[in-house]
Amino acid sequence: MSKNKNVILYGVLVLIVGAIYFIPIFLNDPFEKIKTEILQTNKTLPKMVDEETRLELVQFVDKKIETYYTLVKITKEEVDVEKMIPGVKESLKNNICGKQNFLDNLSKGIDYSFTYKDKNSELISTIIITKSDCK
Repeated sequence: MSKNKNVILYGVLVLIVGAIYFIPIFLNDPFEKIKTEILQTNKTLPKMVDEETRLELVQFVDKKIETYYTLVKITKEEVDVEKMIPGVKESLKNNICGKQNFLDNLSKGIDYSFTYKDKNSELISTIIITKSDCK
């Protein structure tokens, strides 16, 4: 009996030591760096990025980096979404697909979302860039 108790105690001890060592590895958030960068960015917002565009907020939700902009000089009615959005999406694709840090995030399954609102906070459009856009 004594030998069996020692084996059981040894097994329990191995499980406890293993749990102490491995649980933090499994709990480590692989997106912590991104979340930290977004938190730092948000401390500087809102911020004008050009004469007509204000960056309002950046979020990381469900493996998506969401960026929110306000077009401060126009209303939704003044925008021809059919003409504007394809050009904006192409510009965003060229920017994202041309930079390694963005490509690294895309390869991890992270998408990029860009939401544009008018000066009255009316939604104009949301553009999403995924890994498949960079082929």
